[in-house]
Amino acid sequence: MCGDSYGSIVAKNVVTNSLQRCFVIHGTNGVTIDDNVAYKTRGHCYVTEDGSEIDNTFRHNLGAETMDLGADNGQSDSNVDGSVTFWMRNIKNHWIDNVAAGSKGVGYWFDMPKKYFVLNPLYTFKNNAAHSSATGVSMYPGMGLTVANKDSAVLEGLRIWNNNMVGIMMFFSGGYKILNSVIVNNKVGIQDTFAKEQSILIKDTRIIGSLSNPSIDAGLLYTYNNQMWTNGQVRSLSSYFATHSSDV
Repeated sequence: MCGDSYGSIVAKNVVTNSLQRCFVIHGTNGVTIDDNVAYKTRGHCYVTEDGSEIDNTFRHNLGAETMDLGADNGQSDSNVDGSVTFWMRNIKNHWIDNVAAGSKGVGYWFDMPKKYFVLNPLYTFKNNAAHSSATGVSMYPGMGLTVANKDSAVLEGLRIWNNNMVGIMMFFSGGYKILNSVIVNNKVGIQDTFAKEQSILIKDTRIIGSLSNPSIDAGLLYTYNNQMWTNGQVRSLSSYFATHSSDV
């Protein structure tokens, strides 16, 4: 725990076969984690630990085959399928041009320490990719991702594909935008669960159910009790499934 460490850089490292985590930012601000590779590691990989960390930048990092911890460290990665490649506990940081590939759990997990903790801006979440994991991007389990207004939080340029459960899992979340993204070949493209207070804007984004078989019964959008904004239009849905290419 280093406190303010502006100008510090952790770059061009390779971590393989780690038995517990990869790059952990704990009680530390202003560090750049750039151009690193983590392969076949256990537990959460690229980490902001307790939610106090701000102004850190995770840029152009690869996490591949993040595996279960297989032990009890008293935290969430002790759970079966609980390990995630990017564990994000404060949105006042930057995630740019990263790739999460083949995580046994989640590629990117917005896991806020408490509900309504995140009524502050998401600094940057841009051009990140998640594929071949259980879930690509998730706000579940946890307190969700809720922001004050759609201009304060943008998930932009996402590439989310081949995840065997959900591309993006929203949970008690809202008030943000998903822009200029591609979400393809996931069992469910976007699942929106129990977001009651703020709608979500999805714009200039292509969601495709199945590339190999357009007739497959794969859900593109699945939402409960919420309004989902698509290109400025409101859809109030109890459930919505599509099985073909869709611009929303």
